[in-house]
Amino acid sequence: MASIIQLLFSSGIAFSRSGEEDSKLGNLSESVQQSVRQLYSAQPELWEKYQAQAEELHNLERQIEFERGFLMAVHLMLEVMTQKPEH
Repeated sequence: MASIIQLLFSSGIAFSRSGEEDSKLGNLSESVQQSVRQLYSAQPELWEKYQAQAEELHNLERQIEFERGFLMAVHLMLEVMTQKPEH
């Protein structure tokens, strides 16, 4: 059975962004795709190898960052739950 962290990581929770942020993301994405096409046409075998390794690295980095954030949230929750009320 998969851990709860893996389940939450792959659940596809989405957060809304502003239109300006979406526009910047779209422009950057298009610029990256144009560069990819140029690089791929220059050396396709090397580019494919790089791309596979970069994707694997990126996925691992995202998983690690998610786990860090999740554990930070758990620590914060525990701190709040164990605080004694100040009366």
